[in-house]
Amino acid sequence: MVESSIDNPNSPAALLHKLCCRLLGKEDNSPEISEHFQYALRVVGSRFAPTIATDEFRVVERIKRKLLKEKREVDIAVFSELYRKLASQPVLQNRWPFYTLC
Repeated sequence: MVESSIDNPNSPAALLHKLCCRLLGKEDNSPEISEHFQYALRVVGSRFAPTIATDEFRVVERIKRKLLKEKREVDIAVFSELYRKLASQPVLQNRWPFYTLC
């Protein structure tokens, strides 16, 4: 089911996979991508709730600042666009755990 979801480039799974590829800087077919993608799917799909309320915006901004320190301005723009698309998916309610992986 996940593989067929990845075929649709606007599906939440495809956007999550693309974000994993971009953050890790690896190719789509890398075993490392597959491992992290499967983990991200489990985390995002879980019902785990943090003991401290997490501010998603703050985490996203921290990722952007980290990329800026590494002089990866293009990646900031790509990350922002992928985040916007991922955040607009109504089926993805528990996004914050994925951002904490970065």
